[in-house]
Amino acid sequence: MTQSKIYGAQAVQYAAIFFGCLNVINSGMVYGWPSASLPQLLHSGKMCLTHLEGMSIAIAPLLGSILASPLSCIITDTVGPKRTLMYTFYPYIFSWILIASSKNFGLLLLGRLVSGIGDGALFSSFSVYISDIYEKNSKFKLFSLFPICFSFGILLINILESISSILISASIAGALTSLSFCGMLIMPESPYYYSMKEKTYQAKEAMRCIRERDDVDEALRKLQSDSVYKDLTLQEIIKMISGRLFTTSLILASAQQVCGISAIIFFVTTILKDSKIQYYFDAEISIILFFLLLSITIFSTCIFEYRESRNILLCSTLGTVITLVINGLYFQFVNSKTDNSLMSLIPIATLMIYIICYGLGLNNLPFILLNECFPRYALSAILGIIHVFSNLMAIMICIIFTTFNDSYRIYVAFYCFAGGSVICFLLILFFVPKTQIPSEETISLIDSSEKEAAKTYYFMNGSFEISDYSD
Repeated sequence: MTQSKIYGAQAVQYAAIFFGCLNVINSGMVYGWPSASLPQLLHSGKMCLTHLEGMSIAIAPLLGSILASPLSCIITDTVGPKRTLMYTFYPYIFSWILIASSKNFGLLLLGRLVSGIGDGALFSSFSVYISDIYEKNSKFKLFSLFPICFSFGILLINILESISSILISASIAGALTSLSFCGMLIMPESPYYYSMKEKTYQAKEAMRCIRERDDVDEALRKLQSDSVYKDLTLQEIIKMISGRLFTTSLILASAQQVCGISAIIFFVTTILKDSKIQYYFDAEISIILFFLLLSITIFSTCIFEYRESRNILLCSTLGTVITLVINGLYFQFVNSKTDNSLMSLIPIATLMIYIICYGLGLNNLPFILLNECFPRYALSAILGIIHVFSNLMAIMICIIFTTFNDSYRIYVAFYCFAGGSVICFLLILFFVPKTQIPSEETISLIDSSEKEAAKTYYFMNGSFEISDYSD
């Protein structure tokens, strides 16, 4: 194969990943929108929203995602992951139009709810699509693009709304999802999807676009003869969700949410509204915190292959526990309204350390491990189930935070988050096996038909045997 064809195939792979990542950035903007916009809506008198209405607007995408995720799993396997990614354009663009033009609580709530439909479809299809498109064996860095781009979207919306209006930031977000839609139009569909639908010709054409070789017949035969290649049945789903690997995934998803990250991202300015330090930082507080989140997530991704991820998860969880307890103690025993001492720096300092600890492992490792440890034919369904569970946890966390914050006992919320994180720390310590990520060289030596089982083995080594997960 000529160099030009190799570079052309690589360009198609990277372009597909890029356009997919634009939608993930857009999803992050949806998620981070409350931290930037709620202060304007609650305190400027523009809509005269109550705190309950503010919380409803914040968690509305989570509700929409819960409703959409089960259907999104079916759509991904029915119309293909590429088309599912493209279809997220419609709920996203509709939601941003409503947000930009809304004059009352009802329209704003509807816009946020609709955006959750796009989030549910995106979570079930993004990693499936880029995994099918990307030819390299080692995809650990690839899957980390989701939490990295998601964190960048949270940061971006906060920057935009600090220098512009809700209308302008919503317009930019709409432009991003429109660009993603236009770019995905010319990208190839997943060869795995075509092969699953027995569309051999289309599968070959898709492979020729993304593979760095002229002869795709051998690659197609390997795909069709893969031992994990099969149609997903209800019995297979039940078998998987009753297994130890799925239980481990639930533990990781719980640890990611129970530390209170959703509430802190949504209501970070509310947490610090009575602190003297906010007077000096004002809107830049959220920008600093989310820049830290993005930076530490990238750093963690760079060292991921060289560290045992379970130890990183334990350190990440323990760090969030310590910072949550310190913040709880501050708000319980210090009157933040009258405190002019250096102690007034404690809330922002501990939140910064909290974000660093969270970004070190909890922000990206659960998602990476989840994508690596389930077979391709079941991945979209498993992702959808985990996403529903994670969003339910996030809603519960936000309700706990809002309830205690409105009763001027915000410290109780911090203690609840810390207690939940302690439980998750123990669950990870005793029930999540030692994780050792195989190198790209190791994976390349494994026969194609054994790769899925081998990746599962590496994740579970130390506790379970490979035979527990092989067919």
